[in-house]
Amino acid sequence: MAYEVDARGAKTTNEAMSVTEGGGPVHVTVTVDRGVAGYPSSEILEVALVAADSSQVGDYSVTPADVEVAAGSGLRTASADFVLQALADDDVGDETLEFNLVATGANPRNGSGESLGSFSIEVVDATDPMIWVKDGAYDAITMALGDAPLSPGDSVEIMTDDVFGLAQGYTASYGAAVEGDAVAASASGAMVTVTASKAGEAKVTISGTAKMASSSLVINQTVSNIAEVTFPVMVEDTPLEVTLEMPAGVMDGNIVEGESYDIMVMANRAITEAEGEVEVMIMRDRAASDADDSDFTVSNATIMAGEDSATAELMVTEDMEPDSGTNDNMGEQLVLYGMAGDMETNSLTFTIWDQAVPALPLIGQLVLALFLALGGARLYRRRQG
Repeated sequence: MAYEVDARGAKTTNEAMSVTEGGGPVHVTVTVDRGVAGYPSSEILEVALVAADSSQVGDYSVTPADVEVAAGSGLRTASADFVLQALADDDVGDETLEFNLVATGANPRNGSGESLGSFSIEVVDATDPMIWVKDGAYDAITMALGDAPLSPGDSVEIMTDDVFGLAQGYTASYGAAVEGDAVAASASGAMVTVTASKAGEAKVTISGTAKMASSSLVINQTVSNIAEVTFPVMVEDTPLEVTLEMPAGVMDGNIVEGESYDIMVMANRAITEAEGEVEVMIMRDRAASDADDSDFTVSNATIMAGEDSATAELMVTEDMEPDSGTNDNMGEQLVLYGMAGDMETNSLTFTIWDQAVPALPLIGQLVLALFLALGGARLYRRRQG
C-alpha cells in the first residue's frame, strides 16, 4: 500500500491513491506473509519493485532499489518501505504505474526461487501541453464538412485555428494523413483541404507540431508538443444532373435575329476524373417550336473533368424576312433542350424577333394607327369646310 507523507517527508497513516508527476513522493509499504511453511524462519527476504512495463522505467524513481524484510523465529509477516516518486516528463494525460513485487531469499544455500506480487498507483499528469485539440474542434470540423456527404470532386477547407489551441510563445506546423481512398487531404499553412475522390468512407487525421516561436531550436518531444484529431468523412456518388440556364440579359426569352447569346450549361456537381468529360448536345424541340433549323445555330457544350459548367453559343439567323413570313411582327417560338448521353435536360423557350422591328411592339403600332386616324379626320373636316 502507498501512504502520503507530511511536510517533513515523513510517512503518515493516510493511504495515497495517486502520485503527482514531478511532485512529492509517497511511501510504499511491502508486506510479506511467509505462510505456515515454506521459508526458513531465519532467512531474510529481499523484495524488489520492478516495472511491469519496461516502457515506464523512465517515469518514476524508487529508493532503495530493493528492501530487506526481517526474519525471526515465529515471525510470519514482516514489512518494509520504498519511497516512490513520479518523474516529470512530456507525456500528456494521466497514466497508471504497474509494478511487480519480486521476493527472493537472501541466503542462496536455502535454494533458488521467487515469489511474485503486484502493485499499481495512478499518476496525476502535470504537463502543460504546447498544443492541444480544442473542445469545439468537432463542431468546427462538422460545420466545414456540412450535413450531407461529399460528392466526388467536392472539397472542403478546415482552418487549423478552429481545431487546435497553441500555448503562448509557440508556433505550429500541420500535416494531414488519410486512411482509405475515398478522399485526399493536404495541409498548407493554417488550412487543411479535404477533397473527395470516390464513393466510400475515409478517416482523416490532422496533426499539429509545436515549436518555440522566434527560435531555430526544434522541439523533439514525442507527445506534449504534438496533438492529433481524427474524424470520418463520407463520400457518396451524387447522380449527375445537367440544366440549361437562360442567357444573361434575355428578358422573358426574347431574342433578336442577327444576335448571339451564351447559354450556360450547369451540372449539379463537378465532373469526376472517372467520368472524364460530359458533352451536352443542344437541339430544337420540333413539336414545340415555330422556328426551324434555318433560324438559328447552336453549339454543343463540353463540361470538363473537375468542372461543373460550360457554355454553348446560340446564334440567331438574320433572314431579312418578317417573322413567321408575315408583316404582322409576330415572333417565332424556339424551344431548345439538351442531351447528355441518355440524360435529357430542362428546356428553354425563346421568341425570335426581327432586328428592325423590336422597338415597335404591337401597342406602338396601335398608337400610331390612332394618331394617323385622328390626323385623317382633321384633314377631312378642313376639306368639308
